[in-house]
Amino acid sequence: MNTKEFGFISFHAILVTLFLVFLVALFVFDEDPYTGWGEFETWADKDRKGEPVDCSALLSTEVERDYYQYNSYANQYERYTAHLQDYVKTTRYQFKQCREDIDPLVNQWCEKFIDKGLDSFLNYHDNDWDLPLWVIDFCHEGLMPEFKKVNSNFRLPDEEVKLLVLEDYGVMLDPSSIRNIRFEERYKDGLWGISLTADQKESTKDYYLNFSSKENWEQAKHAFAVMVSKYNAQD
Repeated sequence: MNTKEFGFISFHAILVTLFLVFLVALFVFDEDPYTGWGEFETWADKDRKGEPVDCSALLSTEVERDYYQYNSYANQYERYTAHLQDYVKTTRYQFKQCREDIDPLVNQWCEKFIDKGLDSFLNYHDNDWDLPLWVIDFCHEGLMPEFKKVNSNFRLPDEEVKLLVLEDYGVMLDPSSIRNIRFEERYKDGLWGISLTADQKESTKDYYLNFSSKENWEQAKHAFAVMVSKYNAQD
């Protein structure tokens, strides 16, 4: 075997070794979200088999798990104490027993995140921690009643007041200052949004409106389009 062949084999062996180390690291550190729940899995297995579940013990169960933490300084795993709501949220397993105890616990948990993040979500703050996607998905039943309360208030210009009034912002805008109108379905069959970009002295500002009624959203889109077309044509 010549030196070149030996070098190639050695390099190949190093690559294989590194790959195997990578696989082991994944196995050891990247904990499968659907496994490794310890005592929760025992309770879930009893529930599936129709065996009695001690509801008090289930609600008080705690399991230590790894949590992958990413930040600008380092990627690291941290230990955290998982509770029943963490297990239900992650695995989506729905216990048939103990519902009278589980439902209030989960609802209270969801309310905490909804109360904390709903306002920022409605105002389009670019922070996933305000209302994470898992909250929007998992806490659907708690979010829908909150979305139904949402209907941004505005008044279109008329002969007397030739300004667009955004009641929720407490501001009046010159219709000709509006440069862009964007719209989207923000939550399937539950919330629709419109954003207006208006000129200011040296910059622009976005104003966000939300509607729980698709019909109101469609009407607002049309009204803003007609308004901007009319006033821009007068410039």
